[in-house]
Amino acid sequence: MADGKCNKLSQSAIREFQERVIDWYRRCGRKFYWRTHALDCWQWLVLELLLKRTKAETVEKRFPQFIAKYSNPKVVVEASNSELESDLKYLGLYRQRRAALKLIADKILSGYGGKVPSDLALLSSIPHVGLYISNAVLCFCYGKRRPVVDSNVARVLTRLCGLDMPEDTREQWIWGLAENMLPKKEWKEYNFGLLDLGATSCRNRPKCTNCCLSDICKYRLVS
Repeated sequence: MADGKCNKLSQSAIREFQERVIDWYRRCGRKFYWRTHALDCWQWLVLELLLKRTKAETVEKRFPQFIAKYSNPKVVVEASNSELESDLKYLGLYRQRRAALKLIADKILSGYGGKVPSDLALLSSIPHVGLYISNAVLCFCYGKRRPVVDSNVARVLTRLCGLDMPEDTREQWIWGLAENMLPKKEWKEYNFGLLDLGATSCRNRPKCTNCCLSDICKYRLVS
């Protein structure tokens, strides 16, 4: 699997998979605040940082108020550590998140004039950003055709193809697989759909009978 290709699926099967994920998302996808309201790229970057190691439902409870207050990197840089930590406390890991937000905001202000870079290499080089957050911002905010791979997405793709789950979702081959499976259009809805399928149906203990992919999934067919 070093080349990132799912050799066990034909191109027609891949297209059917893409269509099912997109259709399922439109019918059953989760309706979070950030999916029903337009966010600029700074706001989306902050969102992705808050979502790390935290359930989306928990983040949604306070995100609208948080992002209204910290609507640009200058506000974060100027905020006191104690104030920012207080506003992050509901998420846990508030000291780590505060430090990360400060570093990110300072880099965007000093290095990019307050604008979140739209270049993958530049964006992923910012401290605490990395590959996943960079691709999420590029896809969901800048509208670029980019794969988005977290543990949920990796689980869906590897089970579909009958492959082993990677030990680390930063492994090159799983990103290559995700790139190979990415549709030529409607990639935003597709990525949201994969995230939601992995969070709701294709969990560590999968709910295969409720999954729109159950009859084409290698994992389901052999389990």
